[in-house]
Amino acid sequence: MRPNWTRRASLLGLVAAALLAAACAFPLPTGGVPREASEPSDARSEEGEGGAPGSEGTPLAEVSVDEVPAQDIRDWVEVNRPYGHFHFFTFGAVRYLLVGRGESPDAAHGLEVKELTLDPDGTVHVRLRWTSPGSEAVTLPAVSYPVVLLATPASAKAYDIAYEGEGAPPSPGLVEPNIVVTRPAPGETLAGRVELQGRARAFEGTVQVSLEDGHHVLLQTTLQGVGAPEWMDLDASLEYDPPTNDSGMLSVYVLSARDGSKQDVVMIPVRFGR
Repeated sequence: MRPNWTRRASLLGLVAAALLAAACAFPLPTGGVPREASEPSDARSEEGEGGAPGSEGTPLAEVSVDEVPAQDIRDWVEVNRPYGHFHFFTFGAVRYLLVGRGESPDAAHGLEVKELTLDPDGTVHVRLRWTSPGSEAVTLPAVSYPVVLLATPASAKAYDIAYEGEGAPPSPGLVEPNIVVTRPAPGETLAGRVELQGRARAFEGTVQVSLEDGHHVLLQTTLQGVGAPEWMDLDASLEYDPPTNDSGMLSVYVLSARDGSKQDVVMIPVRFGR
Protein backbone atom coordinates (compact mmCIF):
# COMPACT_ATOMS: atom_id res chain seq x y z
CA MET A 1 0.00 0.00 0.00
CA ARG A 2 1.30 3.46 -0.83
CA PRO A 3 0.25 6.77 0.68
CA ASN A 4 0.06 9.70 -1.73
CA TRP A 5 3.22 11.77 -2.33
CA THR A 6 1.99 14.76 -0.33
CA ARG A 7 1.30 12.47 2.60
CA ARG A 8 4.78 10.92 2.17
CA ALA A 9 6.61 14.25 2.45
CA SER A 10 4.43 15.34 5.34
CA LEU A 11 5.02 12.12 7.28
CA LEU A 12 8.80 12.29 6.87
CA GLY A 13 8.80 15.85 8.20
CA LEU A 14 6.60 15.18 11.21
CA VAL A 15 8.52 12.00 12.12
CA ALA A 16 11.72 14.02 12.19
CA ALA A 17 10.08 16.72 14.33
CA ALA A 18 8.60 14.18 16.74
CA LEU A 19 11.89 12.29 17.08
CA LEU A 20 13.71 15.54 17.85
CA ALA A 21 11.10 16.52 20.43
CA ALA A 22 11.22 13.09 22.06
CA ALA A 23 15.01 13.15 22.23
CA CYS A 24 15.08 16.61 23.78
CA ALA A 25 12.04 15.98 26.03
CA PHE A 26 10.78 19.46 25.15
CA PRO A 27 7.33 20.39 23.85
CA LEU A 28 6.82 21.03 20.16
CA PRO A 29 4.43 23.97 20.82
CA THR A 30 5.92 26.91 22.72
CA GLY A 31 3.32 29.66 22.75
CA GLY A 32 0.01 30.30 24.50
CA VAL A 33 -0.72 30.10 28.20
CA PRO A 34 2.26 28.49 29.94
CA ARG A 35 1.74 26.30 33.02
CA GLU A 36 -0.17 28.81 35.16
CA ALA A 37 -3.15 30.32 33.38
CA SER A 38 -4.79 33.64 34.22
CA GLU A 39 -5.55 32.53 37.78
CA PRO A 40 -2.77 30.42 39.37
CA SER A 41 -3.65 27.56 41.65
CA ASP A 42 -2.72 28.27 45.26
CA ALA A 43 -2.79 24.61 46.32
CA ARG A 44 -1.51 22.58 43.38
CA SER A 45 2.19 22.27 42.63
CA GLU A 46 3.74 21.99 39.19
CA GLU A 47 7.23 21.21 40.44
CA GLY A 48 8.75 17.78 39.88
CA GLU A 49 12.12 16.16 40.26
CA GLY A 50 14.38 14.18 37.98
CA GLY A 51 12.19 14.40 34.88
CA ALA A 52 9.02 13.34 36.65
CA PRO A 53 5.70 14.78 35.46
CA GLY A 54 5.72 18.45 36.28
CA SER A 55 9.49 18.92 35.93
CA GLU A 56 11.05 21.56 33.71
CA GLY A 57 10.88 20.64 30.03
CA THR A 58 7.44 19.05 30.13
CA PRO A 59 4.82 20.66 27.86
CA LEU A 60 1.96 22.42 29.63
CA ALA A 61 0.41 25.25 27.64
CA GLU A 62 -2.57 26.48 25.69
CA VAL A 63 -1.64 26.40 22.00
CA SER A 64 -3.20 27.50 18.74
CA VAL A 65 -4.06 25.01 16.03
CA ASP A 66 -1.44 26.62 13.78
CA GLU A 67 1.31 25.68 16.27
CA VAL A 68 0.79 21.92 16.20
CA PRO A 69 3.42 19.92 14.27
CA ALA A 70 1.21 17.62 12.19
CA GLN A 71 -1.68 17.97 9.77
CA ASP A 72 -3.25 14.90 11.40
CA ILE A 73 -3.72 16.93 14.59
CA ARG A 74 -5.22 19.91 12.73
CA ASP A 75 -7.64 17.60 10.90
CA TRP A 76 -8.62 16.02 14.25
CA VAL A 77 -9.35 19.47 15.71
CA GLU A 78 -11.58 20.44 12.81
CA VAL A 79 -13.50 17.14 12.87
CA ASN A 80 -14.27 17.56 16.58
CA ARG A 81 -14.75 21.34 16.66
CA PRO A 82 -18.57 21.23 16.32
CA TYR A 83 -19.01 18.95 19.33
CA GLY A 84 -19.14 20.16 22.92
CA HIS A 85 -16.92 17.57 24.52
CA PHE A 86 -13.27 16.80 25.32
CA HIS A 87 -10.91 14.72 23.18
CA PHE A 88 -7.31 13.47 23.36
CA PHE A 89 -4.58 13.13 20.71
CA THR A 90 -1.09 11.93 21.68
CA PHE A 91 1.85 12.85 19.44
CA GLY A 92 5.22 11.62 20.66
CA ALA A 93 5.91 13.12 24.08
CA VAL A 94 2.93 15.51 23.91
CA ARG A 95 -0.73 14.75 24.57
CA TYR A 96 -3.20 17.31 23.29
CA LEU A 97 -6.49 17.93 25.08
CA LEU A 98 -9.21 19.55 22.98
CA VAL A 99 -12.28 20.98 24.70
CA GLY A 100 -15.13 22.28 22.57
CA ARG A 101 -18.08 24.44 23.55
CA GLY A 102 -20.17 23.29 20.62
CA GLU A 103 -22.25 25.58 18.45
CA SER A 104 -22.44 29.18 19.68
CA PRO A 105 -24.59 31.99 18.24
CA ASP A 106 -21.69 34.40 17.67
CA ALA A 107 -17.94 34.82 18.08
CA ALA A 108 -18.37 36.65 21.41
CA HIS A 109 -19.11 33.35 23.17
CA GLY A 110 -15.96 31.49 24.02
CA LEU A 111 -13.80 29.47 26.40
CA GLU A 112 -11.14 30.82 28.75
CA VAL A 113 -8.41 28.82 30.49
CA LYS A 114 -8.47 29.70 34.20
CA GLU A 115 -6.16 26.95 35.48
CA LEU A 116 -3.68 24.58 33.89
CA THR A 117 -1.41 22.84 36.40
CA LEU A 118 0.32 19.50 36.79
CA ASP A 119 0.67 17.62 40.07
CA PRO A 120 3.78 15.53 40.83
CA ASP A 121 1.57 12.43 40.71
CA GLY A 122 0.85 13.10 37.03
CA THR A 123 -2.65 14.60 37.32
CA VAL A 124 -3.33 17.59 35.07
CA HIS A 125 -5.83 20.08 36.51
CA VAL A 126 -7.83 22.03 33.94
CA ARG A 127 -10.39 24.72 34.77
CA LEU A 128 -12.26 26.40 31.92
CA ARG A 129 -14.73 29.27 32.02
CA TRP A 130 -17.64 29.60 29.58
CA THR A 131 -17.59 33.29 28.54
CA SER A 132 -20.48 35.28 27.08
CA PRO A 133 -20.98 38.89 25.97
CA GLY A 134 -22.58 41.30 28.42
CA SER A 135 -26.27 42.09 28.23
CA GLU A 136 -25.54 45.42 26.53
CA ALA A 137 -23.00 44.06 24.07
CA VAL A 138 -23.79 44.34 20.38
CA THR A 139 -22.92 41.20 18.46
CA LEU A 140 -23.53 40.05 14.92
CA PRO A 141 -25.19 36.66 14.45
CA ALA A 142 -22.52 34.29 13.15
CA VAL A 143 -22.37 30.68 14.26
CA SER A 144 -19.02 29.75 15.83
CA TYR A 145 -17.52 26.67 17.43
CA PRO A 146 -15.14 27.80 20.21
CA VAL A 147 -12.43 25.35 21.27
CA VAL A 148 -9.43 25.32 23.56
CA LEU A 149 -6.37 23.22 22.68
CA LEU A 150 -3.97 22.33 25.50
CA ALA A 151 -0.56 20.65 25.22
CA THR A 152 0.30 18.37 28.15
CA PRO A 153 2.89 15.66 28.81
CA ALA A 154 2.03 12.30 27.27
CA SER A 155 3.15 10.83 30.60
CA ALA A 156 0.23 12.47 32.46
CA LYS A 157 -1.85 9.86 34.29
CA ALA A 158 -5.23 11.60 34.52
CA TYR A 159 -7.04 14.89 33.89
CA ASP A 160 -9.21 16.70 36.42
CA ILE A 161 -11.44 18.85 34.17
CA ALA A 162 -13.76 21.49 35.64
CA TYR A 163 -16.14 23.88 33.84
CA GLU A 164 -17.54 27.12 35.24
CA GLY A 165 -19.52 30.12 34.07
CA GLU A 166 -23.03 30.74 32.80
CA GLY A 167 -24.15 28.04 30.41
CA ALA A 168 -21.33 25.64 31.26
CA PRO A 169 -22.26 21.93 31.22
CA PRO A 170 -21.53 19.64 34.18
CA SER A 171 -17.81 19.17 34.78
CA PRO A 172 -16.33 15.86 33.55
CA GLY A 173 -14.25 15.51 36.72
CA LEU A 174 -11.36 13.03 36.74
CA VAL A 175 -10.89 11.35 33.34
CA GLU A 176 -8.25 9.30 31.52
CA PRO A 177 -7.34 9.04 27.83
CA ASN A 178 -9.01 6.07 26.16
CA ILE A 179 -5.78 4.76 24.65
CA VAL A 180 -2.46 4.60 26.50
CA VAL A 181 0.58 3.04 24.82
CA THR A 182 3.49 2.17 27.11
CA ARG A 183 5.59 0.45 24.45
CA PRO A 184 7.17 1.27 22.09
CA ALA A 185 8.44 4.53 23.54
CA PRO A 186 8.90 7.57 21.27
CA GLY A 187 12.15 7.17 19.36
CA GLU A 188 12.49 3.45 20.13
CA THR A 189 14.26 1.30 17.53
CA LEU A 190 12.20 -1.57 16.14
CA ALA A 191 13.72 -4.83 14.94
CA GLY A 192 11.26 -6.42 12.53
CA ARG A 193 8.28 -6.43 14.89
CA VAL A 194 6.21 -3.93 16.83
CA GLU A 195 6.06 -5.07 20.45
CA LEU A 196 2.90 -3.18 21.39
CA GLN A 197 1.87 -2.77 25.02
CA GLY A 198 -0.68 -0.58 26.74
CA ARG A 199 -4.42 -0.48 27.26
CA ALA A 200 -7.50 0.85 25.52
CA ARG A 201 -11.14 1.57 26.16
CA ALA A 202 -12.83 1.26 22.78
CA PHE A 203 -16.30 0.87 21.31
CA GLU A 204 -16.85 -2.84 20.65
CA GLY A 205 -13.25 -3.40 21.72
CA THR A 206 -11.86 -2.54 18.27
CA VAL A 207 -8.51 -0.76 17.99
CA GLN A 208 -6.62 0.07 14.79
CA VAL A 209 -2.83 -0.11 14.45
CA SER A 210 -0.79 1.20 11.52
CA LEU A 211 2.90 1.73 10.79
CA GLU A 212 4.30 3.92 7.99
CA ASP A 213 7.83 4.79 6.95
CA GLY A 214 7.00 7.84 4.83
CA HIS A 215 7.06 5.74 1.66
CA HIS A 216 4.81 2.79 2.44
CA VAL A 217 2.26 1.50 4.91
CA LEU A 218 4.21 -1.33 6.53
CA LEU A 219 1.47 -2.56 8.86
CA GLN A 220 -2.29 -2.11 9.08
CA THR A 221 -4.22 -4.34 11.45
CA THR A 222 -7.13 -4.45 13.88
CA LEU A 223 -6.90 -5.59 17.49
CA GLN A 224 -10.02 -6.96 19.15
CA GLY A 225 -10.79 -7.18 22.87
CA VAL A 226 -13.40 -6.39 25.49
CA GLY A 227 -15.55 -3.36 24.68
CA ALA A 228 -15.93 -0.08 26.55
CA PRO A 229 -16.47 0.85 29.32
CA GLU A 230 -14.10 -2.00 30.24
CA TRP A 231 -10.38 -1.70 29.52
CA MET A 232 -8.75 -4.08 27.04
CA ASP A 233 -5.04 -4.91 27.21
CA LEU A 234 -2.86 -3.98 24.28
CA ASP A 235 -0.31 -6.79 24.19
CA ALA A 236 0.68 -7.83 20.70
CA SER A 237 3.79 -8.69 18.69
CA LEU A 238 3.16 -7.44 15.17
CA GLU A 239 5.37 -8.14 12.17
CA TYR A 240 5.71 -5.41 9.54
CA ASP A 241 6.98 -5.22 5.96
CA PRO A 242 10.62 -4.23 5.37
CA PRO A 243 10.99 -0.43 5.63
CA THR A 244 12.61 1.76 2.98
CA ASN A 245 13.46 4.54 5.42
CA ASP A 246 15.30 4.80 8.74
CA SER A 247 12.32 6.14 10.70
CA GLY A 248 8.56 5.86 10.75
CA MET A 249 5.34 6.56 12.62
CA LEU A 250 3.25 4.07 14.57
CA SER A 251 -0.40 5.03 15.03
CA VAL A 252 -2.90 3.46 17.43
CA TYR A 253 -6.49 4.72 17.29
CA VAL A 254 -10.17 3.95 17.06
CA LEU A 255 -12.59 4.79 14.26
CA SER A 256 -15.54 6.94 15.23
CA ALA A 257 -18.93 5.24 14.95
CA ARG A 258 -20.31 8.70 14.17
CA ASP A 259 -18.31 9.61 11.07
CA GLY A 260 -15.44 7.13 10.67
CA SER A 261 -12.80 9.65 11.71
CA LYS A 262 -9.73 8.69 13.73
CA GLN A 263 -10.20 9.31 17.46
CA ASP A 264 -8.17 8.77 20.64
CA VAL A 265 -5.11 8.78 18.40
CA VAL A 266 -1.65 7.90 19.70
CA MET A 267 1.16 8.60 17.20
CA ILE A 268 4.64 7.35 18.15
CA PRO A 269 7.77 8.16 16.12
CA VAL A 270 10.03 5.10 15.81
CA ARG A 271 13.31 4.09 14.19
CA PHE A 272 14.01 0.94 12.21
CA GLY A 273 16.97 -1.27 13.03
CA ARG A 274 18.98 -2.97 10.34
